[in-house]
Amino acid sequence: MRIRFVKALRWFLILLAAAGVAAGIAAGVARYRTPPQEPVPELKTTRAIPENVRWGQFLAGFWAQRNQDFAKMADYYAQVLEDDPDNPELQREVYFIKAVEGRLDMRPLIERMRLQKKPEYLADYALFALDFRAGKYDDALAALRGKPPHVLNAVLDDFLAAWACAGLGDKQKALDALERARDKKDLRQMYWYHRALISWYFKDTARADAAFKEMIALGTPNLSAWIYMRSFYEAPRDRTWWLAQLLNLRTAQPAVLRLLNQMPPMPLTDAAQGAAEVFFNVSASLGAAEKTAEVSLILNGLALHLNPAAVVPKIWGAELMEALKMYGKANAIYRSIPNPPDVVAFKQALNLHLMDAYAESESILSRLAVVEPDNPTLLTLLADAYNANGRHDLALNTYGKVIRLTSGNADSVKELCNAHFYRGLLYESRREWRLAESDLEQAVRLCPDDAFMLNYLGYSWVDRGEKMESAVPLLQRAAELDADNPAIIDSLAWSHYRRRDYEKALESAEKALDMMPGSSVINAHLGDIYRALGREREARFQYKKALDLDTDLTASLKKQLQEKLK
Repeated sequence: MRIRFVKALRWFLILLAAAGVAAGIAAGVARYRTPPQEPVPELKTTRAIPENVRWGQFLAGFWAQRNQDFAKMADYYAQVLEDDPDNPELQREVYFIKAVEGRLDMRPLIERMRLQKKPEYLADYALFALDFRAGKYDDALAALRGKPPHVLNAVLDDFLAAWACAGLGDKQKALDALERARDKKDLRQMYWYHRALISWYFKDTARADAAFKEMIALGTPNLSAWIYMRSFYEAPRDRTWWLAQLLNLRTAQPAVLRLLNQMPPMPLTDAAQGAAEVFFNVSASLGAAEKTAEVSLILNGLALHLNPAAVVPKIWGAELMEALKMYGKANAIYRSIPNPPDVVAFKQALNLHLMDAYAESESILSRLAVVEPDNPTLLTLLADAYNANGRHDLALNTYGKVIRLTSGNADSVKELCNAHFYRGLLYESRREWRLAESDLEQAVRLCPDDAFMLNYLGYSWVDRGEKMESAVPLLQRAAELDADNPAIIDSLAWSHYRRRDYEKALESAEKALDMMPGSSVINAHLGDIYRALGREREARFQYKKALDLDTDLTASLKKQLQEKLK
């Protein structure tokens, strides 16, 4: 069985981190078999909603939640919370959504969360950010004391205390506060980074220069650090060293250099910027793993509260939303970035693609293709958009251009393979099978370990009754590579059926059905196998079940099943 799926190219901006200070740009491809589904966070209250609750606001918040409008959701739930102020689940919903967006207009709520039986440990950091942004540095320092113990304290507290001391104008205390992190291997690069920023903040340029060089010696910094360094070295400092670093970056990570050149300058003028970098660094270190995504989002939101103009934390916040498959929310963040760099526009297009908004995606990609007419990654996604929008001739031409650009390039084998494969699918949809077959065969030669492509070509041959001697090895290899894929197991069953080996066909088909009982195609295939074995009653049951399910039936297969039941 062949499964058709939404085609999308994913180009991920990966903010890699070594103790929060190492990042880069990487390209990656992921094809999705099913249309993306936006997850709807579930509101779970641990107590009954009181009788006097504002049901209008509660329902409005619920629908805002379903529509991914989290700003409105938080505002509506905040009104409900006024009627039930000690409801911990409502507290957390409101706090989380507002904190993620850097909206900390909720001091009373944060104070209550600190006094719960099980205190919200990040609430103290929210109070720190509130006081710091207001210039209340002593109060910010007090917020760091008396917190419940947590593993993050050892990473955050010294760096945040250093910036609070900087805000108070005490350079030596600020630098002293950092010293506890100096000998911790995992924090060493972050230590030198913030030592450089604090020194720069106090106009100690010699010490800042030395610290930046120590930081670079420990590894490639993140994009945010590059932006600050660029602003620092724009002044008449050690330009020779700085230009050498840019040259190294151009060689090692050209995409990062290009993005750096499209970013606005970020001079360090406020201690809040430094504290924001601490929160961002730790957020990036934690990453987007399932167990840490929520904490990463909140810490990044605190960074945005302290430094609303910071572009990199906005991009990182959008990345975290993408990891949660909240593509619409990610694009809302991207739209908040003034004069966005090309990579941001490209990522917006990717998310639109995943949301089936192909017309908007094509519009952005067409504009970017004028700037980068020979970028195969961009062109492949554009071809996919053309195809989805029914502009098949443009899609064929664009896939062809990708093939010409990537042929013979050892670094672009996967892109060449994909271009052949998806052009083959397009030819097949136009009933030009021989052209499709040629492209599909070329894709399999280029990507011999791609189970999906092996299955697609192998099943195509089996279904047509062609090249069985070539089809079966492809399907067997696909099954070895992806033994838990019911579509591939069904294809193997169908190949046995075509070769009249009905017992083997039955074994594979029943296994496939156990794995995917809701597939009409698998049920129909099992019916054919039962009929071939003389088990007519079971065959008719499977045919009827396939029609009743009607999940993946083509019009042609539906008509065939109806005929078989007569």
